[in-house]
Amino acid sequence: MSAILNELRLLEARRASGAITIEQFERQKSALLDGIPDAFEPDVFDSHAVEIKAPRAPKASAAIWDTLILWVIAALVCTTAAWAVTGNLRTASTLGITVLAAFTVKLFNALD
Repeated sequence: MSAILNELRLLEARRASGAITIEQFERQKSALLDGIPDAFEPDVFDSHAVEIKAPRAPKASAAIWDTLILWVIAALVCTTAAWAVTGNLRTASTLGITVLAAFTVKLFNALD
């Protein structure tokens, strides 16, 4: 577009200097502007080649809850195993909550 505007400026300058007549200016300007495609004119395409697809439903609600339940079970198993090894419920709960938090972060990263 800027090239066309530059050409129009040059045409106007040549007309103002007297190098070309008004008729020549109008003819060259018309030829220059006719080369610009109309923005409001639709492109012609083969309508049979267009494939219309039905919108897809978001797929994650059931899968997210299933995954989250599995990860909570994994955190509980981890807490139980840590409690059996350490004998300290506070340490085991901290470890289980940490594992659950790590799984939750992993779940949210998987959603992106």
